[in-house]
Amino acid sequence: MMLNKSCVICSELINVSPARHGIQLCKSIACDSKLREHLGRNLSCCSICGAPVNTFRDTPGKIVICVSNQCYHQAAQMQGPDRVFCRICGIHLTNRFHDGINDLCQSSFCQRLDATYAVRRRVSERAIAEQDRQKEMVEVVLKRTNALRPGIEKEPPLRLVVLPYLKHDLVQPSKERLHIVEAGFLKLAILAQSMNDAEPRDVQSEALAIEDESQASLTPTLNNGERRFAEFAGAACRTCSGRCCNWGGNGAFLNFDTFREALRSKPGSGPNEIVKGYMDQIPTELFRDSCIFHGLKGCGLARENRSKTCNTYLCSSLCDLRDGINENASAFLLASTNLWEIEESELKVYRVTIATETSTESILTDVADRR
Repeated sequence: MMLNKSCVICSELINVSPARHGIQLCKSIACDSKLREHLGRNLSCCSICGAPVNTFRDTPGKIVICVSNQCYHQAAQMQGPDRVFCRICGIHLTNRFHDGINDLCQSSFCQRLDATYAVRRRVSERAIAEQDRQKEMVEVVLKRTNALRPGIEKEPPLRLVVLPYLKHDLVQPSKERLHIVEAGFLKLAILAQSMNDAEPRDVQSEALAIEDESQASLTPTLNNGERRFAEFAGAACRTCSGRCCNWGGNGAFLNFDTFREALRSKPGSGPNEIVKGYMDQIPTELFRDSCIFHGLKGCGLARENRSKTCNTYLCSSLCDLRDGINENASAFLLASTNLWEIEESELKVYRVTIATETSTESILTDVADRR
C-alpha cells in the first residue's frame, strides 16, 4: 500500500512506500537543488513534516517546527529518549525507523547527500593525512642530511625538494619486446606516411615549416630562469632516476603525429628507415617495467625525437623546484624518497643531492645504484 504525501518544496502529491520514512521530495531536479541549497546555507527543516524552515541549525538534535498546528501538537507529544533526528534533513525518526545507531532517514535525498558528504570527508581526511606524512618526511630528510653533513644548517640555506624514487633495476630488452615495439612503431609510421601522402604539397610545406620552428624551440636561447630550471631539473631527475618514465611502456607516448613529423623532416625516407632510427636509440639496458627508451643515463631518445608529453610534463616535485627558482632560490636539497608509496610504509630516504648554481654533489646514494 502506498501513501500519498506532498513534496516539501513544490507540494506536489507523490506516492511513498510506508517503509521509506523521511523527508519527501518529488523527482524534480529543481526541488532537489532547492533543498540542497537550503541545507547548504545551514538552515533547518521541520522536524515533523520536513518542510524548509528559515531557522539556522545551531544545535544538533534541536526540534524545529514549521507554522503547522499539526506539527506543533505532534512535537509536543515527543518523549526524551524518542527524540532522534536525521543528521541531514533533521526530520524526526520514530522508533520504527531508528535502529539506535544510524541517525539517517530513509529518503533517497538524504541517502544520496550523506554519501556525497562521506566522499568529501574521506577526501579531506586523506588530504590531511598526506600533509602530515609530507611534514614527517621533511623531518626525516633533514635528520638524515644532518647526519651525513654535520653542521649543514650553518651553510647557505637549501630549499628542500622531495622526489620520488626508482630503484636501479636494469635488464636487457628481450627480443620479443623489441619485436613488439618495432611492429607498433612501423604501424604508426605507415599510417603517418599515408596521411602525409594524402596532403597537398603546399599543406606539407606549411606543416614542415611549423615543425622546423617547433624543433628549433626545443633548444632556444633560454632566459636566466629557464636556464636555471633546466640545470636543476636535470639534477633532480638524476636523483629520482625517472620514476615518471614508468608510464612510457612500449610506446613512449609516441603517436602517428610524431612519425608524420619525422617523415616530413627526412624527405625520401620511408617508414622502415624512420623506425630503424628510433630502434637504434633504445639503450642496451633498460629499467625494468619502464619505458623502452629509459636507460641508466636517462632517456635514450634525443629531445627532438621525444613525444610532446615527455618534453612538457612536470611532476609535482619539479613544479616545487620551479616555484623555488621563481622565488630566486639558488641552492636545493634534492631527496629521493618513498613518500608516494604505500601510506603505511616506513618513511625512507634513498638518495640526497645538494645542487647549487655552480655544483652538484651527491651525499647519499642507494645501495642498488649503478654508475
